[in-house]
Amino acid sequence: MTNIYKLLYCIFMTVLTLIIGAFLNNKGVDTWYQQLQKPLFTPPDYIFPIAWNIIYILIIISFYQSFIKANNPQQEAHINGMFLSQLLLHILWSFTFFYCGYMAFALIIVIVLNIFTIYCIYRLYSISPLSAWLLIPYQGWLLLAAWLNIGFVYLHGYTVNL
Repeated sequence: MTNIYKLLYCIFMTVLTLIIGAFLNNKGVDTWYQQLQKPLFTPPDYIFPIAWNIIYILIIISFYQSFIKANNPQQEAHINGMFLSQLLLHILWSFTFFYCGYMAFALIIVIVLNIFTIYCIYRLYSISPLSAWLLIPYQGWLLLAAWLNIGFVYLHGYTVNL
């Protein structure tokens, strides 16, 4: 795969995740989410799209950078699997939390996503330190998401009545 195709692939997969995630998030945000008491340290609503757009750009750059630094097709496949797994877990969290209102199940997913992202950062560092560093803001945001998810479970229980 040439570098331009790798770049386009990284952009496509990440933007697809953004679009699917936004669709799933909007169902909850437009209905039940606004009525809930928010946990401590919940950022204002306008911060979320700004933060996520920056994070998605960093993910694209990290994904691409690690792809072009891969030493062999097996390493490239491993990198692809790591990024696609993160993106899939992100979609699954959005579906579970915002679309279904299953806060406790979403908490389990976001904890798994945090652990997996830490693993990815660790693995990527040996391939491309830049790729690993670019995922640090994402990891920080995921830790905030886990904190907020814990707060929602504490304040509202395991699920929201939709």
